Amino acid sequence: MKIKITHLITALFLLCSAYSWGQTWQLTPTMTAVLNNGVLTISTTKSAEAMPDYNAYDVHDAPWFSVGSSILSVVIRDSVTSVGNYAFAAYPSIKSVTIGNSVTTIGERSFHACSGITSVTLGSSVTTLGLYAFYTCSGLTSITLPNSVTTIAQGAFNGCTGLVSITMPNSVTTIGADAFAYCSSLASITLPNSVTIIRQGAFYYCTSLASVTIPNSVTSIEEAAFKDCRNLKDVTVSWNTPLPVLTNTFENVTTSAVNLHVPAGTEALYKAAPVWKEFKIAGTVGTEGVKTSSLKAWATNGNLYVSGLHAGESLRVFNVTGQLIHKSVASDTEQQISLRNRGIYIIVARQRCIKAIY
Repeated sequence: MKIKITHLITALFLLCSAYSWGQTWQLTPTMTAVLNNGVLTISTTKSAEAMPDYNAYDVHDAPWFSVGSSILSVVIRDSVTSVGNYAFAAYPSIKSVTIGNSVTTIGERSFHACSGITSVTLGSSVTTLGLYAFYTCSGLTSITLPNSVTTIAQGAFNGCTGLVSITMPNSVTTIGADAFAYCSSLASITLPNSVTIIRQGAFYYCTSLASVTIPNSVTSIEEAAFKDCRNLKDVTVSWNTPLPVLTNTFENVTTSAVNLHVPAGTEALYKAAPVWKEFKIAGTVGTEGVKTSSLKAWATNGNLYVSGLHAGESLRVFNVTGQLIHKSVASDTEQQISLRNRGIYIIVARQRCIKAIY
């Protein structure tokens, strides 16, 4: 019994030593990790050095694993250029993370299942949030990404059920697959004008998501991107020509009850476009309203004619699927257009549009 008590006292002493008086690990010949009063600090004597990667989080090969419950905060100092894969995965005691200004990449599952994290400060050089970097960090309520971030990789914030808001800079180009899936507290999202692609399931099952703003820089929205966003109320888009999307992009969303805000003068195009036509066209974005009375269109001798134009303005003709089939610049107030096939067409001149049967 006396031996067991002695061992227990020794273990408690070692734990307290690590927590109160500091413990140091040599990660590389020039990089150290120091735990002092609950703060784990990673630093290097080099001008730039990447942090080592570790194995899957259930292997526990990070040197600080044995005192993991004592880690309350992680600080990555300047000159460290990356956060290693799985470095802090499954440490629920961590409350805050501060990433230095030299870090460019947050590694794969670096903070996976750190459910206690409530604060993340990212340095000014981070470009990539790696695969599942903050997966199931359920205590995180908000985050601001620096102007350096270009890629939010697959699953980066998947399962962050407490995340209410995220601020994205005008540098992000890619929203990865499942990047925000199951962020069930996320209420609104405004994508910056730099985003070009929204990957599969990016916002899947964001059940509190009520408002989405998508810029015209987006050229691709993959399947199920907004599937099961059942509380969606408003979608604002900026394409003058409706972007083709798959039928399951908004699966399990009652799109007939969702307000779709489109550029002025394009309502008819969206009302004719697959998927988008199922929404409720509720208003326009832009400063001018729709003016249809000044445009006239008619068919004669196999040609389509449009009048009410202004010389020099752009003239576009779309079919009912939203495909652009003719584009020209008006040379006069009346323009002749030769079309190959007969059908219903939408003619757009600046902020004005009219439907024509040819």
